[in-house]
Amino acid sequence: MVGGMTFVDLSRTYTSEDELNELEYELNPAKTALISFLEKNLPGKWKIFIEPYLNGSYPDLILLNPDSGIMIYKIMDTSSNSTPEMDKKQLDYYRNKIIQELVPDMAEKMDINSKIFVVIQTGVYIHDLSGSQVRERYSDYPYLTACGYDDLEEYNLTNVVPGAEFSRSKFMERKWAGELESWLKPSYHHDKRTELKLTGEQKIRAKPQPGHRRLRGSAGSGKTLVIAYRAAQLASEGHKVLVITYNRTLWYYIKDFVDNTPYNFDWANITFRHFHGFCRDILNELMVPMGDIEDVPFLVEESINGVDIEKFKFDSILIDEGQDYEWDWYNLLSQFLNERDELFFVCDKKQNVYERELNWIDNMGKFEGKVKFKGKWPELNTVYRLPKKIADFSNKFSEEYGLDQSVHMDYSQATLLKDSTLFQWKNIQTADWLSEVKEAYEVIKKQGVVDNSQIVILIPKNSMGVELVEFFTEQQVDVDHVFVVDGKRDWRNKKTFISGNGRLRISTIHKFKGWEANNVIMLIPPKWSVDENLDSIVYTAMTRTLKDLIVLNSNERYWDFGKEYEED
Repeated sequence: MVGGMTFVDLSRTYTSEDELNELEYELNPAKTALISFLEKNLPGKWKIFIEPYLNGSYPDLILLNPDSGIMIYKIMDTSSNSTPEMDKKQLDYYRNKIIQELVPDMAEKMDINSKIFVVIQTGVYIHDLSGSQVRERYSDYPYLTACGYDDLEEYNLTNVVPGAEFSRSKFMERKWAGELESWLKPSYHHDKRTELKLTGEQKIRAKPQPGHRRLRGSAGSGKTLVIAYRAAQLASEGHKVLVITYNRTLWYYIKDFVDNTPYNFDWANITFRHFHGFCRDILNELMVPMGDIEDVPFLVEESINGVDIEKFKFDSILIDEGQDYEWDWYNLLSQFLNERDELFFVCDKKQNVYERELNWIDNMGKFEGKVKFKGKWPELNTVYRLPKKIADFSNKFSEEYGLDQSVHMDYSQATLLKDSTLFQWKNIQTADWLSEVKEAYEVIKKQGVVDNSQIVILIPKNSMGVELVEFFTEQQVDVDHVFVVDGKRDWRNKKTFISGNGRLRISTIHKFKGWEANNVIMLIPPKWSVDENLDSIVYTAMTRTLKDLIVLNSNERYWDFGKEYEED
């Protein structure tokens, strides 16, 4: 039993059915019938995962063979009120989540070879219908395996699990199976002793406490550390935790921090999601059409009315990037808390790159008559991550453009810091931006940077990103990016940004918010569609660096401010 879910390892040889029978008290007749059949007939390398942990999703059954592929099954009887279209969409969602979020290397390879898509198959089993009846019901979806009770015969195995007889698929990679299995059957985390020690203030904020609490802090002040340590301690106490961000892939970064905490816990106790991904997970489980991404939170609010959502609730929800949230989103997440009712809300108003209305954050204690947050805002205003040169510069920029109060430095967490060896500001002409970016890249490379994945170039918009990717690709520089090219987004996602794969990283400022890199090149455009918010965007970009920073400015607003640094 793992994380409340049942795991049957088919590489074992059962001398009797006793062990499987012990599981049947948790399984309905439909699941018992299909799983019994698979347990008896699938070749030895196949593994069955029953209602596995899938980072916020709950498929009925996943089959995994490290050499030949993956299959996701939905199991039901005719009492289900779903439709073939709904079933197909739900299964597709699970498959796409695996590809795009949980095993991103598969997505990257799929961009090169679309045939890899066949590695993950989907199927439905309806226990009280014959196979021909089920296939007739799903006849509009020929690539969806459809089975009924009379298909569960030994001779029919390959119709239930297509390709089950193949020992190896040329499209499957064993490392994908290992990465997926780490989600399906989460391991136990053993404490990791590092040189990093939380400060006294960080320790106070990282301590779990029931109730709704908030924290604000500047870039580099340790907000992510606090969330990571708090999540790990909660998990070590057996609590079910949701760590949720706004940026769709920032949770990977937080997960790495959690992995380096000195706690023992079951990884299945922690779910890592971004807000809209969490909402889509819920809609998928409730089988509600998702509509436009902007409508997703409203659809969740509407769909959970009068519905039992106990299985989706958490003991604690930790919200990062709070300045990117709206009141309704906070209120929605609060409904996914159980009686422990612990919610921890972290924000940095300086990084309000989406230009949210933030009055609700300042008045959280009395908003709409609901009092959940009480007292003054606790703050982390000491910078531990930014090199001194960059921190001083960020302070001056913040003061010059009225973003917020300044912060001060502290070197007690020296393991987070690398002394800045390079800080440049350069006012440039817009027409020269490509050659200026290339020159900045070469300057950083001359600092001895061998691994290109230690460099990120932050640009203002997608179209410039596409142009820059093409520019570097033509010069034989391999690039990681998440841009939409010709209206089509690649399968890959930004998790590859932290894999140390040797590829130059290029991103919009918005999509890199919350992340860090040793070497940052940032381009400030001459115009911005939301000029009134440009100061926050520039501040956010410059505080992404751990070591070196080159600013290329073509905006008149910052021309005089930058001259002092350009001359230096």
